[in-house]
Amino acid sequence: MIETCNLEEFTRELMSKFEKDTKVVLIMVKNPHEIEKAITKVLGKKIYHFWEPSSPYGLMIIENVGKIAWILGDQYKIIKTFKLEESLVGENIGDILSSASYKDNVLRIFKEKY
Repeated sequence: MIETCNLEEFTRELMSKFEKDTKVVLIMVKNPHEIEKAITKVLGKKIYHFWEPSSPYGLMIIENVGKIAWILGDQYKIIKTFKLEESLVGENIGDILSSASYKDNVLRIFKEKY
């Protein structure tokens, strides 16, 4: 398990990605609930967290900050940031993450593209 201070440090680095014109940050997480708690602690803002039970991916929307799309992995890592002007693979990343048609292939899709 990652130490709390390291998780908070990762969270601060993650939040710094939203300081410019970033719209969405795609991250890998070991435990999405732990990163959600860390973001809440560091920012003190409301987070809306969407995922299906046992799903290897999800989406967090941070009020007045931005969106974090996550995939389950063996570490905490920032994979890619999407700027406001960038196309998100031709679709909204939230649609990709929540769409039933992509459900089985979403991890493969992200690994191929990013």
